[in-house]
Amino acid sequence: MGAVTFRELRYSEYFVDKTLFVKEVFDRKSKVMLITTPPRFGKTINLNTLREYVELQECDDHNFFEGTNIWEYDSYKSHFRKYIVIYISFDGAPTNFKAASSCLQSAVERAYLDHKYLVNSEKLSDSSKLRITRWLNCEVKEEDDIKKSYFSSESRFEDSPWC
Repeated sequence: MGAVTFRELRYSEYFVDKTLFVKEVFDRKSKVMLITTPPRFGKTINLNTLREYVELQECDDHNFFEGTNIWEYDSYKSHFRKYIVIYISFDGAPTNFKAASSCLQSAVERAYLDHKYLVNSEKLSDSSKLRITRWLNCEVKEEDDIKKSYFSSESRFEDSPWC
């Protein structure tokens, strides 16, 4: 079947509800989680499901998760659409530093573009909004912001729904 997204599978005939993976991630007390399974055992779709659940979006679209196993646990709804996620796939990853650095820069750029609506949000400080605007306007020198965290810690929002 190949790597597909949770969104593509959610209402398809192939959907098997493994959303409790989200619960498993938050129940772990360690800072790192190593997932080792053979190829074609669902690592990508599980991580995509986690991303879909926790990634901050302009519209929270909670109906998408209604009826899934994770939605039955109210305590995990506090993580729903709350975090900014930089998603990097290592499928076909480059083998040299320059290409890998370029791919990482593209992932950060994608995150800026995915969350550009935050420029109009009351959730971020003016300095964070300025950094986003500078990035979107290509006013960032690689040595300035690539090496820094592209959002400050205030990007972990305390409030939920965006729409």
